Amino acid sequence: MELLLEIGVEELPAAAVVPALDWLVAATGKLIADAGLGDARVRGYSTPRRLAVHAAGFAPQAPDRVVRTRGPSLRAAYDEAGRPTAALGGFARAQGVGVETLVAEEGPGGAYIYAQRTVLGRTAREVLAEGLGDLVLGVPFARTMRWGTLAVRYARPIRWIVALLDAEPVAITVANVTSGRLTRGRRGEAPLVVSEPGAYVSLLAERGIVVDRDERRHRIVAQGDALAHERALTVDWRTETLDEVVDLVESPHPFLGEFPAEALSLPEAVLVTTMTHHQRYLPVRDARGALAPFFLGVMNHGDEAVVRLGNERVLRARLADARFFYENDRRRPLADRVEDLAAVTFYTGLGSLLARARRLERLTPRVARAMGLTGEELAQAARAGRLAKADQTTDLVRELPELEGIVGARYALESGESEVVAAAIGEQYLPRGPEDDIPASPLGRALAVSDKLDALVGLFSAGREPTGSEDPLGLRRAALGVIRILMEMSPSVAVAELIAAAAETWELGARSGEVAKQVAAFLHTRLEVLLVQRGYRPEVVAAVLAAGADALGEVKARVEALTAFLADPLAMDLAVSHRRAARILRKAPPEGSGGRSGGEPAELELEAALERVEPELRRALAQGDYAAFFRAAAALRAPVDRFFDEVTVMAEEAPVRDFRLSLLRRTVAACSGVADLGRLGGTT
Repeated sequence: MELLLEIGVEELPAAAVVPALDWLVAATGKLIADAGLGDARVRGYSTPRRLAVHAAGFAPQAPDRVVRTRGPSLRAAYDEAGRPTAALGGFARAQGVGVETLVAEEGPGGAYIYAQRTVLGRTAREVLAEGLGDLVLGVPFARTMRWGTLAVRYARPIRWIVALLDAEPVAITVANVTSGRLTRGRRGEAPLVVSEPGAYVSLLAERGIVVDRDERRHRIVAQGDALAHERALTVDWRTETLDEVVDLVESPHPFLGEFPAEALSLPEAVLVTTMTHHQRYLPVRDARGALAPFFLGVMNHGDEAVVRLGNERVLRARLADARFFYENDRRRPLADRVEDLAAVTFYTGLGSLLARARRLERLTPRVARAMGLTGEELAQAARAGRLAKADQTTDLVRELPELEGIVGARYALESGESEVVAAAIGEQYLPRGPEDDIPASPLGRALAVSDKLDALVGLFSAGREPTGSEDPLGLRRAALGVIRILMEMSPSVAVAELIAAAAETWELGARSGEVAKQVAAFLHTRLEVLLVQRGYRPEVVAAVLAAGADALGEVKARVEALTAFLADPLAMDLAVSHRRAARILRKAPPEGSGGRSGGEPAELELEAALERVEPELRRALAQGDYAAFFRAAAALRAPVDRFFDEVTVMAEEAPVRDFRLSLLRRTVAACSGVADLGRLGGTT
């Protein structure tokens, strides 16, 4: 069987299209599978005005199934005379069967009464008629709205619904819209009749509507490249902008527009940001890779010449504004703007950006020193921290907030600041996302870490930590940035020391330690998420983090070493022994004086093994050679196994018991330097 479901709406925000469509595809497949109709092949289609799914290959009806339900116990089902009790009668009525059809069966928990009945499989039409309405309303959106007097909330008003099972409509009503077989092409054109699901894509294609998102993307790129090639130019295909454009049009027609060549004297970042963020144009470059005075726009339909001239007029005005702001900003050195930050609030109740600049001026050298910077670099770190936020008072950043940091770096150079300081200012917000590059310069990394830790500590002190999936202040992103920078570039730096330094600059008094612990725990959680997302096994990550997570780069190396060690069959045996030891110690009395040996060969063997292996383990840890650590730890597996097989740990004689417990404590401590092995394959 085949299903077509199309939800017609007013234009959706571009960012909402892909998440909504992904959910709709998955939910449609689940609805069909959960009903017992089999695994359907589901494909999604979208434009700004529609979300659609086409499902094929599922059964017309689910198979019948037998349902067995347990009722009262046999003892409660019949009285002493063997007559059915009220409990048995009530159970039979609830199941819709006669008492005579019930059976008694003996099981592990005793004898119980069971009812068995056959449930007829539902038809696909019944399932879809009941479930498609909930499917439509279930599509998740970050922001929703209401329209008219309806209580329904959706990203945009629903205007039409197509629901077809094979060639016949499935009747559903959502938000006062009843489904049928009428879809819509371009605005102002007559509705189109969809004869059956397989005709949907071609029907709209005849009207110029491309519902396949990948096909729209391909057309935009192919036609855009062809237009640029005619002038010996190339399009700068920026993925984020291209993805947005793909979801802004349903009948894509690229066009090449021009802007005045004198605008090229503006910094490239200003030009590109004006084109991409404000107008959703793609920049165009010449054969040397420099920006050319052209842009690639994408229109839906209409008179191309008129559309092109209109867009050129808008871009010229935007660039003229940018030039005015740029020239006006350059009249003052960047350093002169720092005191103006007193009028800019960092966050309600947390002071001004001037106070933040002063904190960064103190914090950045401390972070830089911890990350290995010395001498003149430390003085430059203080300067970079002081100037980091000064561009927030410029007209250009007020107009184009996306240029923060980038504008500051440009103005710093023009004001006579060193290239090192300017580069750090330009890199302070990196990485902006999970796939973004980290700062390239050492001072840029120090300033970026300082900036993010200052924000984390301040906002946590104000009780603004993220809750649930909401993170409006970007604290998860800030934490991830700190983790990536330290993990990839400063593996031995202790993050707790940096957090404490940030808390100290905030002057939180008695709350300083508490807030620092909260931020450290937050970073710990984000680190765990990051490592699992990178493909490491959750239990391996948890085992490593349980042994300490202060030096983030070392954490990654420990995870990799433990992952490799688990390929050795000895690894899980050692983990089992470790877990058993931990369980015994958890129930043991407090550590005593160490006691004395009972003279058993197994305990003496373990003691000798520890004397031999402990120095190797300490040396491997000190050198960061975690593979060598696990090789050495594996040598304890056989002595520990023999110890458990031949020795009663909790001996009646207290000195002997204390000695044996001390051996277990030494074993657990010795093997826990890299990971808590007891967390592998079980719990401690």
